[in-house]
Amino acid sequence: MKMTTGIWTVMLVLCLCGAAWADAITIQNASFESSQASTQKVYSWTQYELGGVTQGGSDGTLWGVQAAKLNTTQLTPGPKDGNMVLAFWGGDGTTWNSYQELAAAQVLDATLQPNTQYTLSAWIIQRADQSGLAWATGIVQFYAGDTLLDSETISTSPGTSAWQEVVVSVTTGASVTPGQSLKVLLGRNGYHTQAQVVFDNVTLDATAVPEPATLSLIGLGGLALLRRRK
Repeated sequence: MKMTTGIWTVMLVLCLCGAAWADAITIQNASFESSQASTQKVYSWTQYELGGVTQGGSDGTLWGVQAAKLNTTQLTPGPKDGNMVLAFWGGDGTTWNSYQELAAAQVLDATLQPNTQYTLSAWIIQRADQSGLAWATGIVQFYAGDTLLDSETISTSPGTSAWQEVVVSVTTGASVTPGQSLKVLLGRNGYHTQAQVVFDNVTLDATAVPEPATLSLIGLGGLALLRRRK
């Protein structure tokens, strides 16, 4: 009886291990360290206006989307990770339109998988030296190909004293369109007179979700184990 109970225990553990795995999906330059504050260029991220024509220069920079190394007066708690951050501002109201929707996006090497929970995390804060300015809305979005899977709009300022985590979570079903590349997007939506939106330390995790048949197998194994113990 002890041997049989042991076998069921091993089978149950194997089922659980096979049904649940977690993996971190690589985001290049996720903390914006491989960037140039002098030119504001943000490596690995495509910079553009959400609803218009790109105004970036030949070096890939775009007014209002910048890699920044902010001092303690500008960013009281310091960067969330490393020394650099991603900062959005809304132009000068003259060279630019007074209202801008700006973004930095990255298409990842990973593709959308079935039975998977994706958790996208980004940290956001308002510049400390702009505490007197109105907050400009922050944006975090998660795509598969050109399809928006989920998004989070940060319409209330996270404050200037501490970083706030923004999480977007998506769970796929048993069937997905194959070959859709994952894409993450960070952005801001506001007037040039509003405070900068600052991001840092972006991560994306994928966790397997057991299919119903696997869950049934685990349940049967657990019941059998309980019966044997009785």
